[in-house]
Amino acid sequence: MPWGLKRYQQARQLHYVTFTCYHRAQFLGTPHARDVFIQHLERTRCWYGFYIVGYGVMPEHVHLLVSEPEGATLARALQMLKQTSSRKLKAIAGGNPFSLAPPRAAGAFCELTWENNVQPPQRPR
Repeated sequence: MPWGLKRYQQARQLHYVTFTCYHRAQFLGTPHARDVFIQHLERTRCWYGFYIVGYGVMPEHVHLLVSEPEGATLARALQMLKQTSSRKLKAIAGGNPFSLAPPRAAGAFCELTWENNVQPPQRPR
């Protein structure tokens, strides 16, 4: 964490928060994994008493627009959300959360084209 950052918590403002999965792996790449995360988001919202204005759940990251919790800091609420949802997803995956991540499309494309002796597309210069 950089030095000198000032956090404005307990200011009764909305907060836009973005966080990523471990190593930007696509742990939220399946509909079931996203549903589990959203269930834990709702539980955390009820537990800490904050409002969700909007959210976006992508395969490897999450965007939230939330109010501040009533009885705790936003950092504490997000900590609970991340811990509970990751534990549940890890339990579903049998202890290996990387089994939840679908294969990356770019790697599959390169393997497919190289097997057929076709060169991958070149980037324009």
